Amino acid sequence: MKKFLAALFIAATLCIGAFAQNTNQFFSVTAPVELTASAPVAGYTDNKQPYTVYNYTATLSNEDTYMVEVAQYNFATTEADLQRVADGFVGSLLGAKVLKSGSVTAGDQPALMQTIEVPSNNRVVRLAWLGTYKGNRFYQFVFGTYVDAPGTDMTAVGTFFGSIVLN
Repeated sequence: MKKFLAALFIAATLCIGAFAQNTNQFFSVTAPVELTASAPVAGYTDNKQPYTVYNYTATLSNEDTYMVEVAQYNFATTEADLQRVADGFVGSLLGAKVLKSGSVTAGDQPALMQTIEVPSNNRVVRLAWLGTYKGNRFYQFVFGTYVDAPGTDMTAVGTFFGSIVLN
């Protein structure tokens, strides 16, 4: 029994070690890989208000993709923005269909989570999208996979969404 418990501890330690804690000035999240930041992009809202978008992404060998996008505004974001941003995200994806949508909590903040399917090059991509806000920032956490992709680690996906901390 001691050998079994020791092996179980080693296996658990290796599994935990396989995850990367991604922490920056905006958020902290645990993913199976380190997310890579791209250069910030400035823009203007429909109301001519400036904002800056920060993107962090990683793609695994089976093409599973993790992404976090943070939009920073010069005004407060609110719960009313959740559905508006969700609709904008889905509307930006040609042929996208929302399979499931519901209210959740992320990082102690109200959030909206959706499961979305999108046709792509004779395949189907399934996305888990979570939108939330804090202060003058809106956060989008996304996981995407081809429905026929081998080896998607759903435990890692759950860890990703369950580990969200907003700074």
